[in-house]
Amino acid sequence: MISEVLPAVPWVQLVFTIPKMLRPLFLWDRSLYGDLCRSAYAATSRFFQAQFPGLEKAVPGVVAAPQSFGNILNFHPHAHALSSLGVFTRDGVFHPVPEDIDFAPLEELFREELFKALLKKEKITEERITLLRSWKHSGFRVHSDRRLAQGDRQELESLLQY
Repeated sequence: MISEVLPAVPWVQLVFTIPKMLRPLFLWDRSLYGDLCRSAYAATSRFFQAQFPGLEKAVPGVVAAPQSFGNILNFHPHAHALSSLGVFTRDGVFHPVPEDIDFAPLEELFREELFKALLKKEKITEERITLLRSWKHSGFRVHSDRRLAQGDRQELESLLQY
């Protein structure tokens, strides 16, 4: 079973979506899917590290996979990630976050990480970034509704097979 490799800690499924305006970039340059996953990881890592400012070099456990289609098989680049609900320190100790943690700040972190990656590859301009930042609803979203309790290996296995 795949889940046996992962530590017995609480987990959350995170789904990182991007605005329709940026989706065509991924159609013509598949290497951007790596940037999408790296941006999701960098944002998630920064988000969890902010919860534990006193812990040096603490990181969440994260597995991310890109997806190029939606539920109706439409073109819809996004990333699915499985993240520990807390961080690990260098000595392997796990530090959980409160159960009621608000993931809303993760959306902005993800947006900014992806902007940075796309700008570095010259796939987007500063003007386009300014436009996207000005929108009330940016089109970026991080879904964090599916959470798994510590030790729920059956549910973890089911999620990993998804």
